[in-house]
Amino acid sequence: PFWLGHFQQGPLPGRSGCSLVSMAPLQENIHEAVVVTARGITGEILLGPQTFAFETAVQTLQEKLLEVRQPPQGVRLIVGRAELHAGDALASPVECTAVFSSLELTREGRERCLALLSRPRLQYKCFESFAEDARADEQVVLQAVRRDPMSIRHAHPACRNDHKIVLAAIEGDPTCLKHASAACRTSREFVLMAVEKNPLCLQYASEACRADLEIVLKAVEKNASCLHFAGGARWDDREIVLLLVKRNPLCLQYVSDAHKDDHDIVLTAVEKNPVCLRFAGCACKADWDIVLRAIRRSPACFQYADDACKGDRDFVRRAFAQTPRCILY
Repeated sequence: PFWLGHFQQGPLPGRSGCSLVSMAPLQENIHEAVVVTARGITGEILLGPQTFAFETAVQTLQEKLLEVRQPPQGVRLIVGRAELHAGDALASPVECTAVFSSLELTREGRERCLALLSRPRLQYKCFESFAEDARADEQVVLQAVRRDPMSIRHAHPACRNDHKIVLAAIEGDPTCLKHASAACRTSREFVLMAVEKNPLCLQYASEACRADLEIVLKAVEKNASCLHFAGGARWDDREIVLLLVKRNPLCLQYVSDAHKDDHDIVLTAVEKNPVCLRFAGCACKADWDIVLRAIRRSPACFQYADDACKGDRDFVRRAFAQTPRCILY
């Protein structure tokens, strides 16, 4: 890691009018998280103080600074008289100066990149090897994403915040939502589109979208395990759990133990899918009404009944009377 100490305000080498931000000495220990503040060359705070994982702090900070700047620009992060680079480990806290530069692809450069991307057999890592100005050009990025949606991973942060580019990427591969900007992952339009194509994309959505009832219902309707990715505390509400189980009875597997012992919730799940009896709590597995309804629809569900039921002659007699095949289990 860099040694970062006291510096006096002064001109940035090679940049007239740009001044550095003086800062306090940093701690010697490297932390799992680092608190970073980014300032402009005039001293105004552009971002922060914000906490990042120290291994990826520089890269994440650059992406957050660039994704909202239009047209796309480059950025250098300066601390003292040293420039930070992706992968540098930092001590906390850090104050840095962001120096922006324009990125403009020439007409000839754009035509050359588009020609490469239009080849019948796209060369592996072709777009990834383009210069930064090419990976920041809307036409080039859009062409790359249409050929290979995952090319959005290597696009300039501003392009990963571009509505048209993100839309094209998600249409091609919904898991590209993971590589979209934070603003796009907060968009209900993009999240709903991705979840409809692949419900597991819910995990890449913002916290607000993961707490959105419509979005979560859309996801669990196709894959009950997506309930793992739902955010917020509302999913412990009994009425909402009932709604989830009505959409997909297999959600019973992922609700709290208290709801697994709720007679109405378990009965709703079992009536839609009798095998859900296996996910019920002990109290419901011993409930004659619930177990007999499950066995009526699927004799194999007898194996999920509580031992108290299996050992009760009257219960076994009733189960056998309605579904003789249950004796096999």
